[in-house]
Amino acid sequence: MLELLLARYGLTDASLLCIDAKPHILKSGQADGIQPRTMEVLKSLGISDEIENEACQMWEFAFWKPSDDKAKVIERTSVVPEVIPPARFKYEATIHQGRIERILETDLLRYSGRGVLRNTKLLHMQLDENDTEFPVLAETETDGVKRLIRTKYLVGADGAHSVVRRCMGLTLDGESLDHIWGVIDLVIDTDFPDIRRRCAIHSPAGSIMVIPRERIVTGDYLTRLYVQVPGLVDQKGDLIDEEAFKVPRSGRDLRAKVTLEGILQQATNAFRPYSIRPKHHDSIDWWAAYQIGQRVSPKFIVKDSQGIDRPVIHIPSPKGGQGMNVSMMDSYNLAWKLAYHINGISPMIDNLTPLLDTYQVERQSNAHILIDFDRKFSAMFSGEMDIGAEHTYKEFRETFSTGNGFTSGCGVEYPESMVVVRDSPDNATSPVHGTNYLLGVLRPGRRLLNVMLERHADGWRRDI
Repeated sequence: MLELLLARYGLTDASLLCIDAKPHILKSGQADGIQPRTMEVLKSLGISDEIENEACQMWEFAFWKPSDDKAKVIERTSVVPEVIPPARFKYEATIHQGRIERILETDLLRYSGRGVLRNTKLLHMQLDENDTEFPVLAETETDGVKRLIRTKYLVGADGAHSVVRRCMGLTLDGESLDHIWGVIDLVIDTDFPDIRRRCAIHSPAGSIMVIPRERIVTGDYLTRLYVQVPGLVDQKGDLIDEEAFKVPRSGRDLRAKVTLEGILQQATNAFRPYSIRPKHHDSIDWWAAYQIGQRVSPKFIVKDSQGIDRPVIHIPSPKGGQGMNVSMMDSYNLAWKLAYHINGISPMIDNLTPLLDTYQVERQSNAHILIDFDRKFSAMFSGEMDIGAEHTYKEFRETFSTGNGFTSGCGVEYPESMVVVRDSPDNATSPVHGTNYLLGVLRPGRRLLNVMLERHADGWRRDI
């Protein structure tokens, strides 16, 4: 995303290089959803058509909890809109991350002859301030061949195990919870009535999140299940090592004990009395185990000794449907500011160019809000609540509704800075009144809401 935007801003292959350790675009797994605000941005870039036409559109979110009627086991308590704030796209689009990568790279190749340099990993980077123009020194390796590159700026978009962050001596601030989850993409055979809705299911056997996915080449529809793993199950489906999660040990050790059979068995238990199974013997597309964590880099920008911004860090984003979306929106925020710096047109203040600093100010504040929401939502969904108590279940639904402005991307607000001026207008002359910014009251630091206009010459209606 960042390379595409910088290439569109005029940087050529002579000055722009994007490397990826993977040999090709993602084949399975990883991120699965595009939020409404991200869709607006992709629409403005003219690359949203395939997503609009072929992604699964999640319009509603259903909540299920244990039923007082023991024969029912679980029951639906409510269905709410998936996207609560006003938005051009009133749904979340679910589609494979590899397709998003392909869409971005296809458009990139209109501007770049090289595209993404694959099979290439960053071995090490450091600042060499003896070279005042190109002080960032990076060592890469492509198919076993090492290479030294000097550059003005280096952006680390390399996730939770970032080489860039490690070389800069930065750690991640935050925590990982003890909850282990299994995630599985499959073609499903079930009589559960809400399988094509996004669902949060709290059952006596544990918690499950249902994410309906797009149609695949076989004509079947994928479904993603996030399954809380309360115990470990062997390949025969028998519970083993029941005390494992009560003994302090590394998340990697616990994740290694999670099996596909265990995830499927736990899903079967949590869906009762409804049946659920893979539709065919080869219906499993991908599965993994992960540990919920909310961590963020203490710095998004690293300066050299002269106070000039050099390496830039992307955050490892929270889990609640945010990772791909937040990182692409980070890129959207960073790209134009970086292009200004590279072209020497940033405003100078005290011989410094503070425009790039607003990237950290804006995106780090947004990250912390999302982290706080994700921590609360994850803890509630993972069972740190009495799922049989109505007041706590109501709180869970309210937490979803309150956080929807942030998770959808539509309620993001940037603090005051050199590019966000929030002087109080004279209420007597200002046409802007009220404080309900999420529903459309204009406020510096927030996005303009989409408005549909009718062109009176021919009645054509257009979104702006």
